[in-house]
Amino acid sequence: MVIRNTRIFTNDPERILIDDGTVAFREGVFTFVGKSCDFESSGDSEVIDCCGEFLMPSLVNAHLSLHSTVTSHTLIAAEESPLGTAYYESVVRLLSDGAHAKLSLLSTIAGVLRSLRYGVTTIFGPVFHSENLDPELYRYLANKVGVNLSIGPVVTCGNLETVLDIWQEVMSDDLFCPQLYIADAALYSEDQLNMLRQLASSDLRVSFLIFDMHEESEGCLARWGETLTERLMRNSLLSSNSGIAYAGSLSETDMDLLSSRGVFVSKSVRSELYGGIFSPTIADLLGRGMQVNVGSGFVDVDIFAELKTIMLTDRHFRHFGNKMIDYEIKKTLLEGNYKLANRCFGKKTGMIKEGYSADMVLGKPFVEIDTFDDKLPVALQLILRLPTEVIFRKVWNNGKLVFEDDCPVGLTQEEMRQIIDKADP
Repeated sequence: MVIRNTRIFTNDPERILIDDGTVAFREGVFTFVGKSCDFESSGDSEVIDCCGEFLMPSLVNAHLSLHSTVTSHTLIAAEESPLGTAYYESVVRLLSDGAHAKLSLLSTIAGVLRSLRYGVTTIFGPVFHSENLDPELYRYLANKVGVNLSIGPVVTCGNLETVLDIWQEVMSDDLFCPQLYIADAALYSEDQLNMLRQLASSDLRVSFLIFDMHEESEGCLARWGETLTERLMRNSLLSSNSGIAYAGSLSETDMDLLSSRGVFVSKSVRSELYGGIFSPTIADLLGRGMQVNVGSGFVDVDIFAELKTIMLTDRHFRHFGNKMIDYEIKKTLLEGNYKLANRCFGKKTGMIKEGYSADMVLGKPFVEIDTFDDKLPVALQLILRLPTEVIFRKVWNNGKLVFEDDCPVGLTQEEMRQIIDKADP
C-alpha cells in the first residue's frame, strides 16, 4: 500500500517532519518513507492520496485502567476514603474482590475501541479480576480488533491463588501479552513472593502498583525487617521484565536500583492528582536514567490530555520551560512507551521509518493551515495541536487497517455482543 501527499511526523530524529511525503508498506513493514517526488511506484499497489492530511506513528498507552471505562468505582472509592493511599486501597479492593465476567469484558472492549479514536493501538493496563472469565477471550479480542494488549487482573494477597489458577498458563503471542498488577506488595509472605517469582520467569509480566514507596517500605520494614525494594530484589522480582505503576515517593536509592535493573516505570499524572498522591517527579526519574512511560490511568483514554497535564503541572510546580517539557514528552510518550511495546511484543515501532512496523494514524486537519512553528519544539506542539485540530480518520497496526471513519474495522456490533456472550454469567 502507498499513502502519498501527506505531511508526516516520523518521530525519527534524523528527519522529524516531511512535507508532501509518501510512505509505502508491505507485509506490515515500511518499505519507503520520504518525499513524494522521490518515490517510484511499482504500479501494483493500492494508493491513498491524502491531499495534505497528517500522518504520524500510532500511539502506546502505557497504563490505561480498562476497568474504569464503564463503571464509576473510582468515584465510589472517593466517597468511601480520603485522599492518599487509602483512596487507592479502596479502588484495589473494588477491583480484586471479583467482578461480573461480562462487565469485565465489556469494560475492556469499550476501552480498546475508545482508544482507537485517539490513535492508540497498544494498551497496557489492569482489568477486573473475575473468576468466571477465560483470559483467552482477551486474546481473541486483541486478534479480532488487531490491537496489541498487555493486560490482566489486579492481584492481592487475598486473591493471589485464585488468579494464578486462571492466569498462570496463559501464553503471549504477537498481539496479546498477559500481565498481572500486584497491589499491597509489602504484605506478601515468602511463599507468595515465590509464586510471583515463578510467574516472572514465565510468559506472564508482573507490574507492581506502588502508590507511596516510603509508606510501603516502612510497613515492610516493620513486618519483615527489610525495605520493599530490597525484598523484591532478593526475590528477583525487579527486572527488565517487570514494571512499576505510579511509583509514588521513590527515594534516590530506589531510583538508582530500579534504573540499574531496567525496570519500566509508568506514570499517570491525572490519576495521581485525583487520588492526592501527585508529585512532579518525571524529570527526576528521567534524570536517574530510568525507563519512564506515561498512561492515561483511570480518568479516561485520552493520552494527549495526560501529556497536557504533565506540561501544565511541570510548568506550574517546576517552572520548566518549553525545551524541558518537550524533552519529557519525547522521552516518555515518544520513546519510553515504544520501548515498552518493543519489550513486550518484539517489534520495531514508534517511527515512520523503513524497516519499522507499519503502525500509524492518518488525520485530517479541521482547518487546512500550517500550525507548526519551526522555531518551537515539535513534540510539544504536537501534543497541544492533537487531537483538537485533527480528526483521526484511519489507524493501522502491523500494516493492517484497524480503524476507519470512527469505527473499528475488525469488530461489528453483533460480533462484540457475541464476544461478551462467551463470558460466563
